[in-house]
Amino acid sequence: MSIVNKIRITAIEAIPLRIKLKGQLKTSSGTYTSLTPVIVKMHTNVGITGVTEIQSSSTYERIGNEPYSAVLQILEEAFAPILIGANPFEVEVIWRELDKLQGLHWIKAGIDGAFYDIQGKALETTAARVIGGPCRTSVPIEGYPAYGIGMYEPEKVAALALQAKKEGFVELELKLGDSNPRLDIERVKLTREAIGGEMSIKADFNKAGETSTVIATIREMEKYGLNWVEQPVDEWDVAGMARIRQSISTPLIIDESVNTPQTMYIACVAGACDAVHLKPTTKGGLTGARRIAAVAEAAGIAVIPGTQQPTGIGLGIVHTFTSACRNIARGIHGSPLAHLDDDIVLNPVPQGTAFVQFSQEPGLGYELDENKVEKYRIR
Repeated sequence: MSIVNKIRITAIEAIPLRIKLKGQLKTSSGTYTSLTPVIVKMHTNVGITGVTEIQSSSTYERIGNEPYSAVLQILEEAFAPILIGANPFEVEVIWRELDKLQGLHWIKAGIDGAFYDIQGKALETTAARVIGGPCRTSVPIEGYPAYGIGMYEPEKVAALALQAKKEGFVELELKLGDSNPRLDIERVKLTREAIGGEMSIKADFNKAGETSTVIATIREMEKYGLNWVEQPVDEWDVAGMARIRQSISTPLIIDESVNTPQTMYIACVAGACDAVHLKPTTKGGLTGARRIAAVAEAAGIAVIPGTQQPTGIGLGIVHTFTSACRNIARGIHGSPLAHLDDDIVLNPVPQGTAFVQFSQEPGLGYELDENKVEKYRIR
């Protein structure tokens, strides 16, 4: 009997960590000072262990972002009974049961990543090849220094943007959504003056705006060569997104409003976006993200890959998705080391990387540094 037929999940080991940020990341939805990811080891009867990450942070402004203590309880009570004894190659069979659990997209995302890590390791190939093969082996980093330039004073934002250009970055993400829209406009204006006309600027409002104000603000920003606008209103306001899209000339990206293929379909029917920010680590893993991407592709909607702030383990899920997805329109977030005090993998993406090369190691491509795991484990 081949390993594919006989392999079974025998245990789910969950390890909560606390890793400090190098400073504070300020966005319209909160200020982050540390991350509390939960590392999951999915053990099997053949000695292969799938390693993945469930993202959990100290601010819970997003639906499905559970505190680490809740993640541990939900894994034990709701997920383990479904997973123990299952074949990790039978992903659709497992997801038939996972879909019965309402929401919990972030937890499902982490669990799902382990299936493909196991499959790649069992077949001695990358997870990207397991799910269809690589369409690309590298992409630019858009989120200088890692996940976007924070909502700082306009002069500081422009200075950081210029530094990004000097370091070889070609795409920028600016965190906007200030209570004073004039400051947001000034951030874009000074940034464009600092970097010139070639670099692409994405303005991410993190759902902080009101429709009429956002329209007026974006129209003013468009004078300075804005390339993308992301989720300017709350996740429930798909009608507002559609109205904004009809009122501006800049392509509009939807993010928090879409977590499933069904909500992607609703956004498409409403005419609420030109692209979707697809984060496999928060939207159902590789399985969930690929389902959403298929709906988007059918509707002519582009895919912007990304992630909430992960460790190198979570980044492996994003790299796998980005490598294998056909419909990619932009680069991804950068090295965890740009914001975190430390990473927990043996082969971290170097800080300052402007173009990332995807790992060719089996599975998701990143191996845990067990000493670091013990160092940051929450006891």
